Amino acid sequence: MSKVVSISDQANVKVASDWFAKIVQDSAIESSKEFKLWLESSESNRLAYEQCKLSWEMMSLMAEDADVLDALNDLRGSRQSIARPFYRRFRYSLAAAACVLVAVTAFMLNTVAPDKTDVYITTVGEQRSVELMDGSSIQINTDTRLEVSYTPELRKIRLVYGEAYFDVAKDKQRPFEVYAAAGVVKAVGTAFNVSYLKKRIKVDVAEGIVEVSKPSYTMEGERASSGVLAELGVGQAAGFNEQVSDLTKGEARLDKIEAWRQNKIYFDDDPLDEVVDEFERYSTYRIEIRSQSLKKARVSGIFNVGDHDTFLFTLEKALGAKIRRMDKTVYLYSRNEDG
Repeated sequence: MSKVVSISDQANVKVASDWFAKIVQDSAIESSKEFKLWLESSESNRLAYEQCKLSWEMMSLMAEDADVLDALNDLRGSRQSIARPFYRRFRYSLAAAACVLVAVTAFMLNTVAPDKTDVYITTVGEQRSVELMDGSSIQINTDTRLEVSYTPELRKIRLVYGEAYFDVAKDKQRPFEVYAAAGVVKAVGTAFNVSYLKKRIKVDVAEGIVEVSKPSYTMEGERASSGVLAELGVGQAAGFNEQVSDLTKGEARLDKIEAWRQNKIYFDDDPLDEVVDEFERYSTYRIEIRSQSLKKARVSGIFNVGDHDTFLFTLEKALGAKIRRMDKTVYLYSRNEDG
């Protein structure tokens, strides 16, 4: 879908062109406190200014080119007496024109070209890390699909399914938003984990503060704020369904999250049926608990991802479980039951 350029996009390039034109006339302005404050306030400001510099350099080279000067001479006379003084006399106008070229090019690209979306997918048992253009990073867990879309106004991530840990670079001008079903997790500079498993989303905060909201939209399809549903600080968590209609808050599972980031699975007195569900996320093996008495047995321990043998051996010794294997399925029974 084509992006509609907002006033802020064009205004940003306009401000950059004004600054650059002034600096071409007086280089001391580049060291001024006011200019530096504007330049360092956002990545989009720096990008717009660098584009102006590049366009100016290209136009300067063109003006020094013999063929270009010959063309000017055809219109205005002597090469030495007219072309070069003409170029110098109108340096300010040319600098502004260079940035106007940037603005027009940006407008055309943003109007007719779709936003670029990068898609990252991990298979069962696979994990990977991604470094984003702004310095943020994403660690992607097993069986996950992420869609990353960066614009001058917004850093947007869609977690289609699975789990990921986000370490966000600060940029107050561009919020970092993670979409999962109908929920949005918003941050500026922080670190947090989002999982979207079995139609439920959970957010765990490791650093900073994040906001959980449910966006609404105008009749024109533009996003409108529906208010913050939860603000989470370090060590806090929130869980909600796909409609974000039953949000609950609790304590973050930071030990478990740190474990998966180290390619391990951590259990702390968890029921066996939940342990099996978690272990299956990383494996093509299926585990079926055939004894009701085993389902609520408690399990603690740290296991390497994919280490099925150690996991099953622990269940045998710690829980007294009997194991039957058939192809890619493992059946668990209690000792006093036939299997």
